[in-house]
Amino acid sequence: MRKSVIATGLALAVTGISHAGTYNTELRASYSTGEIETPGADADVDQLGIGGEYYFNGVDDSKGPLAEAAFLDRASSVRANYIDGEFDGRFIDEDFDGFSLGGRLVDPASGWIFEVDYTEVEADDSGDVDTFDFSVGKYIAENTSLSFTYSTTDTDGGGDVDLYAVDIKHIASLAGGAYLSVTGNFGIGDADEADDPLVYGGSLTYYPTRNIGVGASLDFVDSDDTEDTTFGVFGSWFPSESLELRVSYDMSDDDETDEELDTFTIGAAFRF
Repeated sequence: MRKSVIATGLALAVTGISHAGTYNTELRASYSTGEIETPGADADVDQLGIGGEYYFNGVDDSKGPLAEAAFLDRASSVRANYIDGEFDGRFIDEDFDGFSLGGRLVDPASGWIFEVDYTEVEADDSGDVDTFDFSVGKYIAENTSLSFTYSTTDTDGGGDVDLYAVDIKHIASLAGGAYLSVTGNFGIGDADEADDPLVYGGSLTYYPTRNIGVGASLDFVDSDDTEDTTFGVFGSWFPSESLELRVSYDMSDDDETDEELDTFTIGAAFRF
């Protein structure tokens, strides 16, 4: 259960609403509710999140789906997020909170991308989790990026985990004004006190119009200690160019530890 508290808090801390729109600033809020099932110790989890992102030179949203405008426009930004949540179960009742700070710098002409993020999650009884991510990448085509990321996570009493990963993203224009966004990732971990994991997965998002997107994701973590599969479905709708409404459902199952996590999230973002 301690593993679930820390891992879930960290995952929720960095989960947000996709970048979107014609704006310099985006403000967002979300609410997540779910259930952790472990052998003999189930618990409910609820979390509120708020955040924002400021784009230095604004975002031109005319190049494709509104939800992908920042990526398509190669926009640079700084961002911040805060979460506050609670685990409530028969054998656990504790609060957690956390924040993340980060930024993305893109040279539109050359396509080089530099990105950095720091995340801290603190639970009452389970301790702190601190994560630092640094990424270097490049637009290798007009709407395709390839990035290499180094991530290091420090868990109280649980040792450090370093991750070396490669990520690719491509947005294709389809007939009739539709678009398809494809992402993929593969990483190799170096854990101090556990077996080194392999991390891999990807997502597909279909945009029938610039205002609507529906998609699914599938991610895996594989080691001698963990055999975790996470499946997600999500949707995004812009009733106007300045407002995004988003919903998602994620289901995670770890065969090694016999732990399951189901999470339902609703969110909104406003830009100006």
